[in-house]
Amino acid sequence: MLDMSNTEDKSRPDPFEVRLRRARAWCARAEAERPEGDLDVAFLCYWIAFNAAYAQDVPRASRVQRRADWQVFRDYLRTLTTSDGGAIHEAISGASLWPVVKALLWDKHLFPPFWDNAHDKSKAPNWQRSLNRSAQMARNDLWARNTHETLTTLFQRIYTLRNQVTHGGARWNTKYNRKTMKKVVRVLEALVPLFITVMETNLKADWGTPQYRVYPIYWSDDRTDDPDLPAPRPGATPSDP
Repeated sequence: MLDMSNTEDKSRPDPFEVRLRRARAWCARAEAERPEGDLDVAFLCYWIAFNAAYAQDVPRASRVQRRADWQVFRDYLRTLTTSDGGAIHEAISGASLWPVVKALLWDKHLFPPFWDNAHDKSKAPNWQRSLNRSAQMARNDLWARNTHETLTTLFQRIYTLRNQVTHGGARWNTKYNRKTMKKVVRVLEALVPLFITVMETNLKADWGTPQYRVYPIYWSDDRTDDPDLPAPRPGATPSDP
């Protein structure tokens, strides 16, 4: 279980501390549903924890230039795997997790071209070949220790399930995605706390500025106990995190 005790380290930059507080809090909520609780709630909370850990406050001009969120996503995974001393590679290639990861990489229901073809047979007619190629490349990248590439493909698969659930494409607790959901939660509960630990132990890495920064101008007496707020610094201005 993720250690929630270390939340007051004042040596960290405030934006980074806010990012970690959010990620830890959602991770703890997900862990509260394991192992016998609500699987869908655990999935959503782990995904939000992951999102809190990696999402960037990208300037609007960059959005107009279509700096894709996927690039932020990929950059984050690359930074993780160059800062972790091989811990993430060891986790996903280990005997307990690799069979689950492998199953997700080859799961057609997590591969968007499968759905394109299911809706219109003229689209993505070679989706099975594309799925096999994508999964094999992810496996080969893992063995070549290009771990960030394997993680990118893996989280692209999980992102498909995220879309299905958050956009109302599946009923709560539906039997149709239970096997996949169980595998995804098994992977997230192993990796997301590890990602947060890597971040905590690599303060010099560039983790970026989190979205929806906390501004002192909004602080009031009824919010002083909000655990998402770092202690105000002397002389802080509304532009400070």
